[in-house]
Amino acid sequence: MAKKGKNFVVSDAKSGEDITRSVLTQIIFEEERKCGQSLLSIALLRALIRFYSESIQMLVPSYLEFSINRLTSEQGKFRDNVASGGFGSQEIVSSLGSLRETAPKNMAVFMQALAVFSPFVAPLACSAEAPPKAEPAPPAKSGIEGIASKE
Repeated sequence: MAKKGKNFVVSDAKSGEDITRSVLTQIIFEEERKCGQSLLSIALLRALIRFYSESIQMLVPSYLEFSINRLTSEQGKFRDNVASGGFGSQEIVSSLGSLRETAPKNMAVFMQALAVFSPFVAPLACSAEAPPKAEPAPPAKSGIEGIASKE
């Protein structure tokens, strides 16, 4: 049902408790265990774990849903164009380029939202360049320097 895009609720037969989240998480776990089926990289899983108990925890689900919806939309457009035979090699490259542009755009939106929740932190730069190295601070002067001895 999930693969077909159907919304459903799973309830515990004895208690009637909604266990949909647990069941869906278990399905993902089982799919990730299959060889060659991994969608969630170790880096992504670590990042998700770090978001628990962070101030932006409530933003993450909506950001991920937005990103998945956007990816699904772009994938649908790509499939439609391929099915209609309207693709030459240049069009395929162009379409794949638009898919590659989606992630940085989504990250920019996410970083803007993040800035709302942490206004006292400088915004993070999303570039491939290494961050500039900080200059070392000059050595601190003690109060004793510059006092002439009277001996």
